[in-house]
Amino acid sequence: MAIDHKDKDVFWIGTAIGLCRLNWKTSDRRWYEPMRDIPEVSSNRFIIFDQYGDDEIWLYYTYSNSLGRFDKKTGKFELFLPDSANKDVLEGVVKDIAIGKDGNIWIATLYGLTNFNIHTKKFRIFGKKEGMFENELQAVIMDKNDRVWVSGNRFFARFDQNKDTFYNYLIPKEALHFQSKAKHVAADGTISLGTINGIFSFHPDQIRKNPIVPNVILTDFKVKAETYLLGQAFEDTRMIVLPHNENDISFEFSALHYINPQANQYKCRLSGFDKNWRELGTEHKINYTNLGPGQYTFQVMASNSDGVWNNDSLNIQLTITPAFWQTLWFKSLLALMVVSIGYAIFKSRQYQLALKREKALAEQQAEYKTRFLAEVSHEIRTPMNAIIGLSNLALDTGPGGKLPKYISAIRQSSQNLLAIINDLLDHSKLEAGKFTLASKPFRLTEIVDQLNNNFRFKAEEKGLEFDLDTEFDKDTLLAGDPIRLLQILTNLLANAIKFTERGKIWLSIHETDGPANTATVRFEVGDTGTGIPESQIETIFERFQQAGNHGSSESGTGLGLGIARQLVELHGSTLHIESQLEKGTKLFFEVPFEKASSERIEKKQSTAEFHFSALKILLVEDHEFNQLILTELLKKHIPDADIHIAGNGKAALEQLQQQDYDIILMDIKMPVMDGYAAARAIRASENERWKQIPILAVTANALPEQLAKCREAGMDDVLTKPIDALQLLEKIDALTGNQLRINRPKLKALLANDEKKVQQYLSLFKAQLPVQLEQLQNCLEKGELEQASIIAHDLKSQFRYLGLEQIAEIAYAIEQQAENGNNGTELIKLAGQLKMKALAVTL
Repeated sequence: MAIDHKDKDVFWIGTAIGLCRLNWKTSDRRWYEPMRDIPEVSSNRFIIFDQYGDDEIWLYYTYSNSLGRFDKKTGKFELFLPDSANKDVLEGVVKDIAIGKDGNIWIATLYGLTNFNIHTKKFRIFGKKEGMFENELQAVIMDKNDRVWVSGNRFFARFDQNKDTFYNYLIPKEALHFQSKAKHVAADGTISLGTINGIFSFHPDQIRKNPIVPNVILTDFKVKAETYLLGQAFEDTRMIVLPHNENDISFEFSALHYINPQANQYKCRLSGFDKNWRELGTEHKINYTNLGPGQYTFQVMASNSDGVWNNDSLNIQLTITPAFWQTLWFKSLLALMVVSIGYAIFKSRQYQLALKREKALAEQQAEYKTRFLAEVSHEIRTPMNAIIGLSNLALDTGPGGKLPKYISAIRQSSQNLLAIINDLLDHSKLEAGKFTLASKPFRLTEIVDQLNNNFRFKAEEKGLEFDLDTEFDKDTLLAGDPIRLLQILTNLLANAIKFTERGKIWLSIHETDGPANTATVRFEVGDTGTGIPESQIETIFERFQQAGNHGSSESGTGLGLGIARQLVELHGSTLHIESQLEKGTKLFFEVPFEKASSERIEKKQSTAEFHFSALKILLVEDHEFNQLILTELLKKHIPDADIHIAGNGKAALEQLQQQDYDIILMDIKMPVMDGYAAARAIRASENERWKQIPILAVTANALPEQLAKCREAGMDDVLTKPIDALQLLEKIDALTGNQLRINRPKLKALLANDEKKVQQYLSLFKAQLPVQLEQLQNCLEKGELEQASIIAHDLKSQFRYLGLEQIAEIAYAIEQQAENGNNGTELIKLAGQLKMKALAVTL
């Protein structure tokens, strides 16, 4: 509402149904509706406006996102739209309008300060790139000298129209949160701005220029776009020497002035190359390419945000040394070339002999590979034939009878097939150097029990004795990788049983002497089998070589012993072997383990220990069989889960358009759109909610580079098929639970690492949160949108302090819709979501 410049008895009022002219003395009302004059305007609603002169009113149309002018003489409206190249100048919520004496219109928005020149009819937008502290504005006002001032949440600033530059001024903490349109210019020129804590006032002419002269330091030096280490801190560097071929360089520097640092100005000169100083503006780095050998001096000067320049520039001596062919020693080198040629001929002959040896070795490796592929194909066909045949028998068999026996055999064959595939994958990882060991608490006695259960029956089937010789406290905890240790001993015992026809096999585990906090354990696996000739002992560890080549009818992949030795070496030990023909073989190694405390044992050891609330899950999977398995598995362990299925990535994107999900389980290889493309599309979306949904990749491809590719596409974690129920639930718990847990380290850092203040803040937050949520709900039900916006704004800040970004986004959406006057079912729904998630937060 504003008083008419010409007639003080007349008020102009912006309403939801148009512009109202009210004579408060006569009660005469006249209504002017923009939609009658301007077909582009989708609503008569507007609130923000200001007057220019006696006959014009400039206003902002809320729903059409455009600027308009009302002529009081004719009673007509006129519309001004941004051009297509500058259409974002009025994006975001418009907070305020002010008009200068020259008729220029200034508009405060959440995306910056927009100017409309009434003479050129052009829009321009100014913000952080012109030095403003932040783009979100609340008010714009013209002072007595027609200078432009703006206010944001935490600052106010003056805009210099001649230089297109902002001069920012931070405000006291007690004056936080300026309010939109809350402004006044007093007769003496004092400007007053409204905040949620009262009125903040200042006089523009009493604000003085900052006299502090900034120093300049070097912050980075790069050669060929890579940081170049100078042997000392960059800020202490005063001399740099480079060879001739490292003449593509860049300097980065900074002014040590932190009041509005983005407005600091720079200029530099490379003496010996630049004739004049280079004006860099706010840019604080410079590149030089193809510099010739010689002596240079790099100089930098800077000004503070008020344009005060330092007189003493930063000076760095730069030397680029000449090429070697320009030096004396190169000429001496020419004299040695004759001798070098003779030596090269000699080395060439040696190289030819080495090539012949390499060729022979390559032919041997090729033979090993051929034999390996033949054996692996046989090994894979055996369990596959069993799986297919037994599956057919199971389908033809009714309930009961031999059906459990068939299913048990199918499961065993599947495990055998999976073991072969795991050997191939482990070999690939080890060869690529991408295999790492885990470190977690475990009990060695549990591994021994598992080995006993797995191999005692297999040994008895062949008529062999199986001896266990272990002396280890069952309560002792070690820190290491129990899965890989079990894999080593499993491979060694399986190999022993495979090549032993009579007698016995044994496993011996004993602790040797060592430090008090370390357990050095000696492992030994032996057999009374055929033994290995001394000349072939090393060959059994070679890749593609099979342990059965020396007489046994047993076969295998030929990778087991090689993988075992490499895993032992990863433990920092060596796998030793002793063998005699017809007497047997013994393999042994020692590993030092750190003793672990019981506190490090993982809490969840079974699926029964997980307790989920109702989750809405999107399963993206093209195979019906896999859809069935995952759906049944999820329903079994998360009974209240709401599971939706999409057959490919494109279908998943369509379902995301319709509703929200707590987590996405994403297959990789699918028709139409694969998992990588779908994940990238979700993360690149403008929908902020999509960017926060956890994505768990579910893939049969366990190669390291493929798992890394999943994470590069934006997926949060990876689960490999076949699915383990415990791993699935652990990953779902980790990805969905963290959304409702506060970021305590972040809060502690904000409170200067004061744990007492952290506890006070959390106690206050816990006490006030239900009250604020209830107040927000009451304001929305009563239609008090301005107060609802203030409460939502306060809640948004609190959630961000606690690291609860997803909940903060819901509060931000409520704040924006309330400011825009959108009081509908969607706003009530958002408030309900906010309350549900906020009250579920784990402090």
